[in-house]
Amino acid sequence: MVEEYIERRKKFIDLLPENSIAIVFGGDEIRMTADESFPFQIDHNLFYLTGIKQAQTILMIIKNSLEAKTYLFIQKFDALKEVWTGIRLKSAEAKAISGIENVLFLDNYEDKLDSSLKELDNPKIFLDFASAANYGDMETFVSVADYKKALEDKYKHIEILDSCEYFTRLRMIKSDFEISEMRKAIANTNKGLLAILKNLVPNKNEYDMAALFKYVVALDENSKLAFNTIAASGKNGVILHYPNPMNKLHNKDLVLFDLGSDHHEYKADISRTYPINGKYTKEQKKIYEIVLNCNKRIIDMIKPGLKISDLQEEARNFMAGELMKIGLIDDPKDIIKYYYHNVSHHLGLDTHDLSDRSLPLEPGNVITVEPGLYIKELGIGIRIEDDVLVTPEGSLCLSSEIAKEIDDIEALMKE
Repeated sequence: MVEEYIERRKKFIDLLPENSIAIVFGGDEIRMTADESFPFQIDHNLFYLTGIKQAQTILMIIKNSLEAKTYLFIQKFDALKEVWTGIRLKSAEAKAISGIENVLFLDNYEDKLDSSLKELDNPKIFLDFASAANYGDMETFVSVADYKKALEDKYKHIEILDSCEYFTRLRMIKSDFEISEMRKAIANTNKGLLAILKNLVPNKNEYDMAALFKYVVALDENSKLAFNTIAASGKNGVILHYPNPMNKLHNKDLVLFDLGSDHHEYKADISRTYPINGKYTKEQKKIYEIVLNCNKRIIDMIKPGLKISDLQEEARNFMAGELMKIGLIDDPKDIIKYYYHNVSHHLGLDTHDLSDRSLPLEPGNVITVEPGLYIKELGIGIRIEDDVLVTPEGSLCLSSEIAKEIDDIEALMKE
Protein backbone atom coordinates (compact mmCIF):
# COMPACT_ATOMS: atom_id res chain seq x y z
CA MET A 1 0.00 0.00 0.00
CA VAL A 2 2.89 2.38 0.70
CA GLU A 3 3.73 2.27 -3.01
CA GLU A 4 0.27 3.69 -3.72
CA TYR A 5 0.96 6.79 -1.63
CA ILE A 6 4.42 7.24 -3.13
CA GLU A 7 2.94 7.10 -6.64
CA ARG A 8 0.22 9.60 -5.75
CA ARG A 9 2.81 12.05 -4.43
CA LYS A 10 4.84 11.70 -7.61
CA LYS A 11 1.79 12.63 -9.67
CA PHE A 12 1.03 15.56 -7.37
CA ILE A 13 4.63 16.80 -7.55
CA ASP A 14 4.51 16.64 -11.36
CA LEU A 15 1.60 19.10 -11.26
CA LEU A 16 3.41 21.58 -9.00
CA PRO A 17 5.42 24.35 -10.66
CA GLU A 18 9.11 24.71 -9.85
CA ASN A 19 10.12 26.74 -6.80
CA SER A 20 6.97 26.01 -4.89
CA ILE A 21 6.00 24.61 -1.51
CA ALA A 22 2.76 22.69 -1.03
CA ILE A 23 1.40 22.44 2.49
CA VAL A 24 -1.42 20.10 3.50
CA PHE A 25 -2.90 20.06 7.00
CA GLY A 26 -4.42 16.94 8.54
CA GLY A 27 -6.44 19.01 11.01
CA ASP A 28 -7.20 18.44 14.66
CA GLU A 29 -10.13 17.58 16.87
CA ILE A 30 -12.78 20.27 17.28
CA ARG A 31 -14.18 20.92 20.71
CA MET A 32 -17.85 20.01 21.09
CA THR A 33 -18.36 20.75 24.80
CA ALA A 34 -16.18 21.69 27.74
CA ASP A 35 -14.87 18.14 28.08
CA GLU A 36 -15.74 16.49 24.77
CA SER A 37 -14.62 16.72 21.14
CA PHE A 38 -16.31 15.85 17.89
CA PRO A 39 -15.05 12.60 16.30
CA PHE A 40 -11.82 13.42 14.48
CA GLN A 41 -11.82 13.32 10.68
CA ILE A 42 -8.51 13.46 8.83
CA ASP A 43 -8.32 15.82 5.88
CA HIS A 44 -8.79 13.56 2.87
CA ASN A 45 -6.16 15.25 0.75
CA LEU A 46 -3.52 14.60 3.40
CA PHE A 47 -4.75 11.02 3.71
CA TYR A 48 -4.72 10.65 -0.09
CA LEU A 49 -1.02 11.54 -0.25
CA THR A 50 0.20 9.83 2.92
CA GLY A 51 -2.22 7.24 4.31
CA ILE A 52 -1.90 8.96 7.70
CA LYS A 53 -5.09 9.38 9.76
CA GLN A 54 -3.63 11.01 12.89
CA ALA A 55 -4.58 14.49 14.09
CA GLN A 56 -2.07 17.35 13.96
CA THR A 57 -0.17 16.03 10.95
CA ILE A 58 1.29 18.32 8.29
CA LEU A 59 2.66 17.39 4.88
CA MET A 60 5.16 19.71 3.18
CA ILE A 61 6.42 19.19 -0.37
CA ILE A 62 9.23 21.44 -1.60
CA LYS A 63 9.96 21.50 -5.32
CA ASN A 64 12.90 23.40 -6.78
CA SER A 65 14.32 23.29 -10.29
CA LEU A 66 16.23 20.07 -9.66
CA GLU A 67 14.31 17.93 -7.19
CA ALA A 68 11.44 17.65 -4.77
CA LYS A 69 11.69 16.93 -1.06
CA THR A 70 8.85 15.72 1.13
CA TYR A 71 8.49 16.21 4.87
CA LEU A 72 5.91 14.86 7.29
CA PHE A 73 5.41 16.62 10.62
CA ILE A 74 3.82 14.72 13.51
CA GLN A 75 3.28 15.16 17.23
CA LYS A 76 6.09 14.47 19.67
CA PHE A 77 5.80 11.51 22.00
CA ASP A 78 3.93 12.49 25.14
CA ALA A 79 3.58 9.73 27.72
CA LEU A 80 0.87 11.53 29.68
CA LYS A 81 -1.29 12.16 26.58
CA GLU A 82 -0.97 8.55 25.51
CA VAL A 83 -2.30 7.38 28.86
CA TRP A 84 -5.38 9.56 28.40
CA THR A 85 -6.06 9.57 24.66
CA GLY A 86 -4.28 6.60 23.08
CA ILE A 87 -1.08 5.63 21.34
CA ARG A 88 0.29 8.06 18.74
CA LEU A 89 2.35 7.23 15.69
CA LYS A 90 6.08 7.16 16.19
CA SER A 91 8.37 8.46 13.45
CA ALA A 92 9.22 4.97 12.18
CA GLU A 93 5.53 4.04 12.00
CA ALA A 94 4.61 7.20 10.10
CA LYS A 95 7.46 6.51 7.69
CA ALA A 96 6.33 2.90 7.16
CA ILE A 97 2.74 3.94 6.39
CA SER A 98 3.52 6.90 4.12
CA GLY A 99 6.88 6.02 2.59
CA ILE A 100 8.14 9.49 3.56
CA GLU A 101 11.75 9.39 4.78
CA ASN A 102 11.80 12.83 6.40
CA VAL A 103 9.51 12.60 9.41
CA LEU A 104 9.93 15.53 11.80
CA PHE A 105 8.07 16.89 14.82
CA LEU A 106 5.56 19.71 14.61
CA ASP A 107 7.76 22.18 16.46
CA ASN A 108 10.19 22.02 13.50
CA TYR A 109 7.52 23.02 10.97
CA GLU A 110 7.82 26.83 11.07
CA ASP A 111 11.63 26.78 10.86
CA LYS A 112 11.59 24.33 7.97
CA LEU A 113 9.11 26.48 6.05
CA ASP A 114 11.12 29.63 6.68
CA SER A 115 14.46 28.11 5.65
CA SER A 116 12.98 26.39 2.59
CA LEU A 117 11.43 29.61 1.27
CA LYS A 118 14.84 31.29 1.46
CA GLU A 119 16.37 28.57 -0.71
CA LEU A 120 13.87 28.98 -3.58
CA ASP A 121 13.82 31.57 -6.37
CA ASN A 122 10.57 33.57 -6.35
CA PRO A 123 8.80 30.87 -4.36
CA LYS A 124 5.09 30.16 -4.31
CA ILE A 125 3.13 28.51 -1.51
CA PHE A 126 0.21 26.20 -2.27
CA LEU A 127 -2.58 25.64 0.25
CA ASP A 128 -5.86 23.82 -0.22
CA PHE A 129 -8.30 26.72 0.13
CA ALA A 130 -11.30 24.37 0.21
CA SER A 131 -9.96 22.34 3.13
CA ALA A 132 -11.85 22.35 6.40
CA ALA A 133 -8.73 21.23 8.27
CA ASN A 134 -7.24 23.58 10.83
CA TYR A 135 -3.66 24.52 11.55
CA GLY A 136 -2.73 24.24 15.22
CA ASP A 137 -4.75 22.49 17.90
CA MET A 138 -8.02 22.96 19.77
CA GLU A 139 -6.53 25.80 21.80
CA THR A 140 -4.96 27.67 18.85
CA PHE A 141 -7.39 26.81 16.05
CA VAL A 142 -6.52 28.57 12.78
CA SER A 143 -8.48 27.92 9.58
CA VAL A 144 -6.72 27.59 6.22
CA ALA A 145 -8.12 31.00 5.23
CA ASP A 146 -6.70 32.59 8.38
CA TYR A 147 -3.39 30.83 7.90
CA LYS A 148 -3.22 32.12 4.33
CA LYS A 149 -3.64 35.65 5.62
CA ALA A 150 -0.96 35.09 8.27
CA LEU A 151 1.46 33.87 5.60
CA GLU A 152 0.69 36.88 3.39
CA ASP A 153 1.39 39.19 6.31
CA LYS A 154 4.64 37.43 7.17
CA TYR A 155 5.94 36.82 3.62
CA LYS A 156 4.64 39.84 1.73
CA HIS A 157 6.53 39.03 -1.46
CA ILE A 158 5.32 35.43 -1.77
CA GLU A 159 2.26 34.39 -3.73
CA ILE A 160 -0.19 32.04 -1.99
CA LEU A 161 -2.04 29.78 -4.45
CA ASP A 162 -4.75 27.13 -4.31
CA SER A 163 -3.82 23.44 -4.69
CA CYS A 164 -7.43 22.20 -4.78
CA GLU A 165 -7.39 21.93 -8.58
CA TYR A 166 -4.47 19.50 -8.43
CA PHE A 167 -6.18 17.28 -5.88
CA THR A 168 -9.35 17.33 -7.95
CA ARG A 169 -7.57 16.19 -11.10
CA LEU A 170 -5.86 13.34 -9.27
CA ARG A 171 -8.73 12.13 -7.10
CA MET A 172 -11.25 11.98 -9.95
CA ILE A 173 -9.36 9.00 -11.43
CA LYS A 174 -9.49 6.01 -9.09
CA SER A 175 -6.67 3.48 -8.98
CA ASP A 176 -7.28 -0.27 -8.85
CA PHE A 177 -6.58 -0.13 -5.11
CA GLU A 178 -9.17 2.61 -4.58
CA ILE A 179 -11.77 0.69 -6.56
CA SER A 180 -11.06 -2.37 -4.43
CA GLU A 181 -11.60 -0.34 -1.24
CA MET A 182 -14.87 1.04 -2.60
CA ARG A 183 -16.05 -2.46 -3.49
CA LYS A 184 -15.50 -3.45 0.15
CA ALA A 185 -17.52 -0.45 1.33
CA ILE A 186 -20.31 -1.42 -1.07
CA ALA A 187 -20.25 -5.06 0.07
CA ASN A 188 -20.53 -3.96 3.69
CA THR A 189 -23.42 -1.68 2.74
CA ASN A 190 -25.15 -4.68 1.19
CA LYS A 191 -24.79 -6.61 4.47
CA GLY A 192 -26.56 -3.78 6.25
CA LEU A 193 -29.35 -3.64 3.67
CA LEU A 194 -29.89 -7.40 3.85
CA ALA A 195 -30.26 -7.07 7.62
CA ILE A 196 -32.84 -4.34 7.07
CA LEU A 197 -34.78 -6.47 4.60
CA LYS A 198 -34.98 -9.30 7.16
CA ASN A 199 -36.18 -7.01 9.94
CA LEU A 200 -38.38 -4.49 8.13
CA VAL A 201 -42.01 -4.81 9.32
CA PRO A 202 -44.84 -2.41 10.19
CA ASN A 203 -44.89 -0.71 13.60
CA LYS A 204 -41.14 -0.57 13.99
CA ASN A 205 -39.53 2.85 13.72
CA GLU A 206 -37.36 4.55 11.12
CA TYR A 207 -34.60 4.83 13.70
CA ASP A 208 -34.74 1.06 14.36
CA MET A 209 -33.65 0.47 10.77
CA ALA A 210 -31.02 3.23 10.85
CA ALA A 211 -29.58 1.82 14.09
CA LEU A 212 -29.54 -1.71 12.68
CA PHE A 213 -27.64 -0.55 9.61
CA LYS A 214 -25.09 1.29 11.75
CA TYR A 215 -24.59 -1.81 13.90
CA VAL A 216 -24.01 -4.14 10.95
CA VAL A 217 -21.61 -1.67 9.31
CA ALA A 218 -19.56 -1.46 12.52
CA LEU A 219 -19.10 -5.24 12.55
CA ASP A 220 -16.64 -4.77 9.67
CA GLU A 221 -13.47 -3.63 11.49
CA ASN A 222 -15.49 -1.01 13.39
CA SER A 223 -16.29 0.72 10.10
CA LYS A 224 -18.16 4.00 10.27
CA LEU A 225 -21.04 5.30 8.23
CA ALA A 226 -20.20 7.09 5.00
CA PHE A 227 -22.82 9.71 6.04
CA ASN A 228 -25.82 9.93 8.30
CA THR A 229 -28.34 7.31 7.22
CA ILE A 230 -31.57 8.52 5.62
CA ALA A 231 -34.51 6.28 6.56
CA ALA A 232 -37.59 8.11 5.28
CA SER A 233 -40.93 6.34 5.33
CA GLY A 234 -44.22 7.32 3.71
CA LYS A 235 -44.57 11.07 3.17
CA ASN A 236 -41.04 11.62 4.51
CA GLY A 237 -39.66 9.96 1.38
CA VAL A 238 -40.17 13.14 -0.64
CA ILE A 239 -37.63 14.99 1.57
CA LEU A 240 -34.24 14.46 -0.05
CA HIS A 241 -32.14 14.75 3.10
CA TYR A 242 -34.75 13.73 5.65
CA PRO A 243 -32.89 14.47 8.89
CA ASN A 244 -34.77 12.95 11.81
CA PRO A 245 -35.81 9.26 11.48
CA MET A 246 -38.36 9.21 14.31
CA ASN A 247 -41.57 8.10 12.59
CA LYS A 248 -43.28 4.75 12.95
CA LEU A 249 -43.26 2.44 9.93
CA HIS A 250 -46.81 2.07 8.65
CA ASN A 251 -48.32 -0.85 6.77
CA LYS A 252 -48.50 -0.36 2.96
CA ASP A 253 -46.04 2.58 3.04
CA LEU A 254 -42.62 2.63 1.42
CA VAL A 255 -39.39 3.48 3.21
CA LEU A 256 -36.56 5.14 1.28
CA PHE A 257 -33.02 4.39 2.48
CA ASP A 258 -30.02 6.45 1.40
CA LEU A 259 -26.99 5.07 3.17
CA GLY A 260 -23.47 3.74 2.88
CA SER A 261 -20.54 2.21 4.68
CA ASP A 262 -17.09 3.71 4.91
CA HIS A 263 -14.15 1.35 4.40
CA HIS A 264 -10.75 2.82 5.25
CA GLU A 265 -12.06 6.29 4.31
CA TYR A 266 -13.58 5.16 0.98
CA LYS A 267 -17.34 5.53 0.65
CA ALA A 268 -20.34 3.66 -0.68
CA ASP A 269 -23.51 5.60 -1.49
CA ILE A 270 -26.59 3.47 -2.12
CA SER A 271 -30.31 4.19 -2.19
CA ARG A 272 -33.05 1.59 -2.09
CA THR A 273 -36.80 1.89 -1.51
CA TYR A 274 -38.60 -1.00 0.17
CA PRO A 275 -42.26 -1.85 0.95
CA ILE A 276 -42.66 -1.92 4.73
CA ASN A 277 -45.02 -4.90 4.68
CA GLY A 278 -43.00 -6.81 2.08
CA LYS A 279 -45.24 -6.15 -0.94
CA TYR A 280 -45.36 -3.18 -3.30
CA THR A 281 -48.84 -1.95 -4.13
CA LYS A 282 -49.88 -1.66 -7.77
CA GLU A 283 -49.46 2.12 -7.63
CA GLN A 284 -46.05 1.88 -5.96
CA LYS A 285 -44.89 -0.67 -8.54
CA LYS A 286 -45.83 1.67 -11.37
CA ILE A 287 -43.66 4.50 -10.03
CA TYR A 288 -40.89 2.16 -8.89
CA GLU A 289 -40.53 0.63 -12.35
CA ILE A 290 -40.11 4.07 -13.91
CA VAL A 291 -37.27 4.92 -11.50
CA LEU A 292 -35.69 1.47 -11.88
CA ASN A 293 -35.78 1.59 -15.67
CA CYS A 294 -34.24 5.06 -15.58
CA ASN A 295 -31.50 3.83 -13.24
CA LYS A 296 -30.62 0.96 -15.59
CA ARG A 297 -30.90 3.17 -18.67
CA ILE A 298 -28.39 5.69 -17.31
CA ILE A 299 -25.95 2.97 -16.19
CA ASP A 300 -26.05 1.47 -19.70
CA MET A 301 -25.56 4.93 -21.21
CA ILE A 302 -22.40 5.82 -19.28
CA LYS A 303 -19.18 5.89 -21.28
CA PRO A 304 -16.05 8.05 -21.58
CA GLY A 305 -16.67 11.38 -23.26
CA LEU A 306 -20.15 12.00 -21.87
CA LYS A 307 -20.71 14.57 -19.15
CA ILE A 308 -22.82 14.23 -16.03
CA SER A 309 -25.06 16.91 -17.52
CA ASP A 310 -25.76 14.51 -20.43
CA LEU A 311 -26.85 11.84 -17.96
CA GLN A 312 -29.08 14.32 -16.16
CA GLU A 313 -30.76 15.42 -19.37
CA GLU A 314 -31.49 11.81 -20.33
CA ALA A 315 -32.87 11.02 -16.86
CA ARG A 316 -35.18 14.04 -16.92
CA ASN A 317 -36.40 13.33 -20.44
CA PHE A 318 -36.99 9.64 -19.78
CA MET A 319 -38.91 10.09 -16.54
CA ALA A 320 -40.89 13.02 -17.97
CA GLY A 321 -41.98 10.83 -20.85
CA GLU A 322 -42.99 8.01 -18.53
CA LEU A 323 -44.96 10.30 -16.22
CA MET A 324 -46.80 11.72 -19.22
CA LYS A 325 -47.75 8.18 -20.27
CA ILE A 326 -49.43 7.54 -16.91
CA GLY A 327 -51.07 10.97 -16.86
CA LEU A 328 -49.20 12.41 -13.90
CA ILE A 329 -47.92 15.38 -15.93
CA ASP A 330 -48.99 16.97 -19.21
CA ASP A 331 -45.83 18.93 -20.05
CA PRO A 332 -42.25 17.58 -19.91
CA LYS A 333 -41.21 20.73 -18.05
CA ASP A 334 -43.38 19.64 -15.13
CA ILE A 335 -40.92 16.85 -14.29
CA ILE A 336 -39.26 19.36 -11.94
CA LYS A 337 -42.25 18.94 -9.64
CA TYR A 338 -41.43 15.27 -9.03
CA TYR A 339 -37.68 15.02 -9.77
CA TYR A 340 -35.65 17.85 -8.32
CA HIS A 341 -32.04 16.74 -7.92
CA ASN A 342 -29.15 15.58 -10.09
CA VAL A 343 -28.78 12.01 -11.28
CA SER A 344 -25.09 11.70 -10.45
CA HIS A 345 -22.03 12.85 -8.54
CA HIS A 346 -18.49 11.59 -8.16
CA LEU A 347 -17.75 9.20 -5.29
CA GLY A 348 -14.56 8.28 -3.46
CA LEU A 349 -12.93 9.45 -0.25
CA ASP A 350 -15.90 11.80 0.09
CA THR A 351 -19.50 10.92 -0.63
CA HIS A 352 -19.62 13.92 -2.95
CA ASP A 353 -16.03 13.54 -4.02
CA LEU A 354 -13.77 16.22 -5.47
CA SER A 355 -14.69 16.71 -9.12
CA ASP A 356 -14.98 19.10 -12.00
CA ARG A 357 -18.44 18.40 -13.38
CA SER A 358 -17.68 20.33 -16.55
CA LEU A 359 -15.16 17.67 -17.63
CA PRO A 360 -16.23 14.64 -19.67
CA LEU A 361 -16.23 11.27 -17.97
CA GLU A 362 -13.10 9.16 -18.35
CA PRO A 363 -12.01 5.67 -17.31
CA GLY A 364 -11.39 5.49 -13.58
CA ASN A 365 -14.20 7.84 -12.58
CA VAL A 366 -16.62 6.39 -10.05
CA ILE A 367 -20.02 8.07 -10.04
CA THR A 368 -23.44 7.46 -8.59
CA VAL A 369 -26.59 6.91 -10.62
CA GLU A 370 -29.58 7.95 -8.52
CA PRO A 371 -32.81 8.87 -10.29
CA GLY A 372 -35.82 9.42 -8.06
CA LEU A 373 -39.47 10.40 -8.13
CA TYR A 374 -41.12 12.17 -5.20
CA ILE A 375 -44.89 12.40 -5.42
CA LYS A 376 -46.11 14.23 -2.36
CA GLU A 377 -49.82 13.86 -3.08
CA LEU A 378 -49.43 10.07 -3.15
CA GLY A 379 -47.04 9.87 -0.21
CA ILE A 380 -44.52 8.11 -2.45
CA GLY A 381 -40.80 8.86 -2.53
CA ILE A 382 -38.61 6.45 -4.51
CA ARG A 383 -34.88 6.67 -5.21
CA ILE A 384 -32.67 3.87 -6.58
CA GLU A 385 -28.95 4.60 -6.43
CA ASP A 386 -25.96 2.56 -7.58
CA ASP A 387 -22.21 3.18 -7.65
CA VAL A 388 -20.72 2.88 -11.13
CA LEU A 389 -17.18 2.72 -12.50
CA VAL A 390 -16.49 4.33 -15.87
CA THR A 391 -14.48 1.88 -17.98
CA PRO A 392 -12.79 2.28 -21.39
CA GLU A 393 -15.69 0.33 -22.92
CA GLY A 394 -18.53 1.95 -20.98
CA SER A 395 -19.50 1.26 -17.38
CA LEU A 396 -19.41 -1.34 -14.62
CA CYS A 397 -21.98 -1.26 -11.82
CA LEU A 398 -19.99 -1.89 -8.63
CA SER A 399 -23.17 -2.37 -6.61
CA SER A 400 -24.87 -4.86 -8.92
CA GLU A 401 -25.12 -7.43 -6.10
CA ILE A 402 -27.49 -5.20 -4.13
CA ALA A 403 -31.05 -6.23 -4.94
CA LYS A 404 -33.22 -3.66 -6.70
CA GLU A 405 -35.67 -5.67 -8.82
CA ILE A 406 -39.17 -5.83 -7.31
CA ASP A 407 -39.33 -9.65 -7.36
CA ASP A 408 -35.90 -9.95 -5.70
CA ILE A 409 -36.75 -7.50 -2.94
CA GLU A 410 -40.10 -9.12 -2.20
CA ALA A 411 -38.49 -12.56 -2.14
CA LEU A 412 -35.79 -11.44 0.31
CA MET A 413 -38.39 -9.89 2.57
CA LYS A 414 -40.51 -13.03 2.45
CA GLU A 415 -37.54 -15.05 3.69
